[in-house]
Amino acid sequence: LEVKVESRVEFDGFVKNRMTLNPLKPVRIDRMSLLVRLPASVAQFMAASPGGHCSIGPVPESWSSKAIAPGSRFGSFVPYVFLTNSEQGFCWAADNDQGWVIDPKGDALTLESDGKTVSFRANFVQMPATLEKPVTIEYAWTVTPQKPRPGDWRAVAFTYMKLYPQMRPVMLGGFDRRKVWDYYCSPYPTDMDKSRKEIM
Repeated sequence: LEVKVESRVEFDGFVKNRMTLNPLKPVRIDRMSLLVRLPASVAQFMAASPGGHCSIGPVPESWSSKAIAPGSRFGSFVPYVFLTNSEQGFCWAADNDQGWVIDPKGDALTLESDGKTVSFRANFVQMPATLEKPVTIEYAWTVTPQKPRPGDWRAVAFTYMKLYPQMRPVMLGGFDRRKVWDYYCSPYPTDMDKSRKEIM
């Protein structure tokens, strides 16, 4: 079995992976998973979403994506899991489970904690299968923080207003609020001079 992984790393630390499994001849695979281990001190809390809502809370001793997967889909895939202690974190994501070998009663994603280490698994092959032709699986991850944080990082806010002197707004002004709802507005100002005056 030939395994090829191509990774693209963006400037913000987002890593997209494209893994291709190429059987040189028919090959049986009983199980295949991506395993990520984190110190329990980092993976204290979790957020996971099947789309439409997000389940959040402390990391339990054991968790399966079956707990939140919508029953209308085949299998228990969910596209997003984030583990954090509010200062550091690891986020795994995938658009879909295309290319996975799915056990309809199995666990697509799992967490296990022994109190010292939290183990996250994305179970790409959930039941025995024979691969006879290439399959491709795409998934991504990112970590926080990706880069050294400035001393005033908690003062940064995604807004167009400067509510207090130390605040550094990221989404600058310069758009017409009567025409563009703030939540979906472009982060780029239409008037740089006006934006500089508002935030300086």
